[in-house]
Amino acid sequence: MNRHVGWPASTMCWLVVASILGCVAPHVIAQTPTASNARCSTIQAGGNIKFRDMTLRETADIPAAEIRRINTVISNRCYEEANDAVEQYVATHPDDYQISFVQSRLLWLLTSASAAEVRLLEVLHDHPSFASAKVLLASIYMSQQQNDQAKALLDSAAVDAPNDLWLFLDRLKLEAGQIPSADTTQKYFEILQNPQFPPSARETSALALINSPSASNSMTDAAYRIQLSFESATPYAMKAFNYAHYLVEQVHRETDGIQLINDLQRDPRNVQKKKQLNLLLAYAYLSQAAEIDSNPSVKNARLIELAKQSVDGDVVDLYAFVGEVSGGRRLRSLLSAQIDQHATDQYGRTPLCNAVSVLEPDLVLDALSKGADPNAECDNTSILGRVVLMPVTYGVRERQTILRALLQHGAKLEYVKDCQDSLGGDCKEVLLPILREFEVKTR
Repeated sequence: MNRHVGWPASTMCWLVVASILGCVAPHVIAQTPTASNARCSTIQAGGNIKFRDMTLRETADIPAAEIRRINTVISNRCYEEANDAVEQYVATHPDDYQISFVQSRLLWLLTSASAAEVRLLEVLHDHPSFASAKVLLASIYMSQQQNDQAKALLDSAAVDAPNDLWLFLDRLKLEAGQIPSADTTQKYFEILQNPQFPPSARETSALALINSPSASNSMTDAAYRIQLSFESATPYAMKAFNYAHYLVEQVHRETDGIQLINDLQRDPRNVQKKKQLNLLLAYAYLSQAAEIDSNPSVKNARLIELAKQSVDGDVVDLYAFVGEVSGGRRLRSLLSAQIDQHATDQYGRTPLCNAVSVLEPDLVLDALSKGADPNAECDNTSILGRVVLMPVTYGVRERQTILRALLQHGAKLEYVKDCQDSLGGDCKEVLLPILREFEVKTR
């Protein structure tokens, strides 16, 4: 289960998004801003890790301490430091092919997976027993859902480096994806709690738990919470924001979520994310209000007012925001009476345009009943065009209901030929008959 499904794009850019990172391989856990030089200069490679009956080691077949240190530097987002260290190492050790491992990681993080793949295949052609290169290439293949190729590489790497940390973690990930079990989930939980593991491994485990259908509620909560206790590729503010989102939207612990959001708002480093924080805070207040009464009333008036104050009175953006959040549409009834149907949000969309864009017939009918203009612009076309020109085959009933409602409320009949000639969608089959019906009525 993906626990971030449904959040709007404006917020997803900050929800780092366990939903995205959950399917990203561990060697490339997050492409977040470069870390501070002060912290980067103190990073050292880790040692052996005792886990159950195993002794694990990161890059187990690479003896050079400096390459192993550079690898840890990369995991901590210290890309400039890593690049400088790679250049210095190549200058003094021109024949050490194992430097290609960290070079490939940097290529994957900062350029592309295909560039890293080419580099790894080159080095494996000349050094077919280089286990760390096989594990990294397997991680790339796993990120591309090429699990059979990844498994073959991991099996081959196990011959030369059976105690490699990421070999173990990649196999665990494959196991979790194919035959999830209570033991797999428990392993992830133990890794998360064990400070011997590098932060990248603990964060990978946290994200696996967050996206695991077999993780208990207490495990999921711990996955968010424990991440706040150690530095990793994802900055603290992002991890805290994700935890607040989970508290507010998933488990309805709004009070705890509000406290976290307030902490983030007091941190001057988060000033650029003020809008996202404000929207999430308002969402939390509205969730509390809805628990008291599903509609505006004297009992929940104070919480609704706090929600409005959180977004400086920008009810239109808040209305759009809660409508795009999974589970948030129930909150729109708390705001609908205060919405100016002709106002636009930060993306230039009216409430009707937003309702059409997310294919919500009830919201479309509500907006039209409150005087929304069915001929207004919507995403550089007309509102009717927004429905007709969708190159999709899903939401047939919703699109038909919306199209009929728009035409019944005076939308200009247009895009008939475009619908008939539609490519990549089913407009001709499911919407053209309605257009033709109203074409006859207007003659």
